[in-house]
Amino acid sequence: MLDMLARTWWTSLFRGIALVIFGAIALLWPGLTLVALIYTYAVFALVDGAFSLASLVARTGIGPWWAQLFGGLLSVAAGVVALVLPGLTVLTFLYLIAAWAVLRGFMDIVVAVALRKEISNEWSLILAGVVSIVFGVVLAVWPGAGLVTFVGLIAVFALVAGVALIALAFRLKGANDRREQARRARA
Repeated sequence: MLDMLARTWWTSLFRGIALVIFGAIALLWPGLTLVALIYTYAVFALVDGAFSLASLVARTGIGPWWAQLFGGLLSVAAGVVALVLPGLTVLTFLYLIAAWAVLRGFMDIVVAVALRKEISNEWSLILAGVVSIVFGVVLAVWPGAGLVTFVGLIAVFALVAGVALIALAFRLKGANDRREQARRARA
């Protein structure tokens, strides 16, 4: 596992940088961030549904026609609801993000525990996992705390988790450099 993660250390770096950039934008423009999230989702759902239905009409779909029809109509309906009732969409989106954060946090901790067998004191991925779980629980327990607060929590989560992943990336890069030096010494 360490070899794979060390070889691709830069993916953790880019993931961390993306989180830090997103967190900074969300802190600077919380209202705009929330509106952008809702309308981006609405457009995605509408386009997804339209293409699914177009595929059904063109008879190029895979699977039962009724499942494709239902999926396409469900996507279009979700897009319309997001456009017409953005408040309901935000609350649903909040719970979806809460569930994602908790599950992602657990997965990061599982990976970190496995990684600790190969690298000592691998705290940064555990920290990212714990922060993610706490973030998800706070969102689920206090959803009415305010939508701007919601965006602020997203921003803080993104900044802290991003910095933790950047720290992990440099640690993995060091492991990769040591691995490459050992490989060259054997050659």
